[in-house]
This record gives sequence, structure tokens and C-alpha cells, in this order.
Amino acid sequence: MANVGEAPKRNEIPPALLASYQVMASRRIGYDTLMWQTPMLGLTAQAFLFSSALNPSSSRTARFIALSLALITSIISMQLMSKHRHHESADCLMLERLERIYKLEPLHVRPEVRDTVLQLRRPWYIRLSSFRVWMAGLALFAVAAAAIMIITIAAPGLLK
Repeated sequence: MANVGEAPKRNEIPPALLASYQVMASRRIGYDTLMWQTPMLGLTAQAFLFSSALNPSSSRTARFIALSLALITSIISMQLMSKHRHHESADCLMLERLERIYKLEPLHVRPEVRDTVLQLRRPWYIRLSSFRVWMAGLALFAVAAAAIMIITIAAPGLLK
């Protein structure tokens, strides 16, 4: 066993810590999966809500309710996606730290670090953060819902 203050030797991982590492890795995968399921479910709901809101036979009240729900769906999808991202990132950092301390193969490094180590060239569209792109997309749906709500109130004839 390593002395206090010095890093343990490779493969000298206490069984309880190894079990925790495995649980944390599994949990991280779960958060990552949930993070990307969130916008898909939100977009499915929004497709239905926008279809209802933009249907020429919808009443102003029905349109306003559908758009309110679309706006709320955008906001809560963004919040939930951010929360899953936060938890996934925290688990990833803890796993990286354990891998560094116990001199394990670095399996949980960020893609940018991995690509640098492997000397992979990343085109600009891959360098973009998918999380930020999706957050911007969800924000655009929120803006669209708000804009159509304003049109519904101020100039409902435009929606016929």
C-alpha cells in the first residue's frame, strides 16, 4: 500500500474504491444518455404544440395555450439538459481524478484532450459544443413560441 502523501502504484486500487469507480462510470453514462434524450422529448412535444398553435382552425385561446406550453417546454428542457450535463461533468471529473491518482488508463478525459493526445484534427463543426448548439436551438424554439404568442395577441390575422 502507498504511504500517506505519495500516489499509489498502478492497479493498487482498494476493492471498495474500484466498485465506486464502476458505479460512477455507469452513472456518468446514464446522465449522458439522459442529457441527449431530454431535447428529443422536448422537440417531440413542441412539434405537436406548434402544429396545434399554427393550425388555422385553432382558436386564439387554444393557440395561446399551445404556445405557452411550447415556451415552457423549451425552458424546462434547457434546465433539465443543463442539470444532466452538470452531473455528467462532475462524475467525469471525479473519474479523471481517480484515473490520475491510481495511474489508470485515462478513459474519461474530455474529447478535446483525447484528440490532442491522438493528434486528431477536428473540423470546426466538430469543435462546436453540441450542448451549446442544442441549447441555442431550444432557445430559438422558445423565441419562436414567444413571437407567435405576440402575433396571436397583436395581429392574429397574420396566422390565418
